[in-house]
Amino acid sequence: MEAVVEKKLGDIVNLISGVSHEYTRDRIEIRISAGAVKNGLTFEKMKTFISEMLLKEFPFIEAVSVHIYTDREAVKAGLKIARKIYEKRDERAISMHDEEAGKFYGCKICQISSPSHVCIITPDRPSVCGTINWFEAAASAAANPDGPVFEIEKGEVLDEAGGEYAGVNRALITESGGENERVLLYSLIENPHTTGSVFEIVAFFIPEINGIGLIDRSSKTPSVNCLTFEEMMIFTGYGAQISGFSGVGEMYLLSEKFMRKEGGWENVVWISHSLKDKLIQKIESKNPKRYEKLLSRIRLIPTEKDVKNLDALADYWNRHE
Repeated sequence: MEAVVEKKLGDIVNLISGVSHEYTRDRIEIRISAGAVKNGLTFEKMKTFISEMLLKEFPFIEAVSVHIYTDREAVKAGLKIARKIYEKRDERAISMHDEEAGKFYGCKICQISSPSHVCIITPDRPSVCGTINWFEAAASAAANPDGPVFEIEKGEVLDEAGGEYAGVNRALITESGGENERVLLYSLIENPHTTGSVFEIVAFFIPEINGIGLIDRSSKTPSVNCLTFEEMMIFTGYGAQISGFSGVGEMYLLSEKFMRKEGGWENVVWISHSLKDKLIQKIESKNPKRYEKLLSRIRLIPTEKDVKNLDALADYWNRHE
């Protein structure tokens, strides 16, 4: 249940006046305004508030101890520990598939900023923010049935290729307040999964060549469609269901179900350089044989360093196909 608590920490910190918390896992950025400090905000007060809110939000937590690290070397040491934990979580997450699960799970943590967003968490599709996988969602729902993570009966399979389930649609209608009625878990174009306020990657459709593009948050240059991550984030996030745009977690990229309705990785035609490098390093260090075909495809996909516009992208694939 650690991942669920971690995800909620961001919302708790954002409740403190003059403090902002963004992103997840090891990419977190916390800003404290000079005005908040002038008005009396201290680390001790922050620690007390975080402790009280965690106890209030999660009844299964019996005691809390909060430590805030500001020493750079201490933070680096903590990051090494955290990243090893993330690796173990990710390895477990890819050990199961949607067909094997009796139930899926929903998460409403992001509804504080995105009221109509409901995250559907399955073995093949972890949370959009990349923080919570199916195993962690199951543990959270069992320990805290009245909490933000809840069970979803899969129901009848309505579209196998696109990942549409009758039970998921019913839950979506209820939990989104009727704002969204259908979702295809493995589609980017037809009723795609909604996106909350925090996500790692934008998957976007490129109609000019009928392909998929991927850009991650750390990319600071525009994508091949001339939009930056921040610009696409504005209309991709906050619970709107926009055909051709969807936020995704990094682990979903390694799933066999990744955007299967539109051809998956075989139809990814552009990727940001930072994301490409990260994926290659991750696969090479973990299980290159398992993902040999995917690794070969990723190496072929151009980045902003290879093509500068849509015409150049079309020319690139004309040469490589």
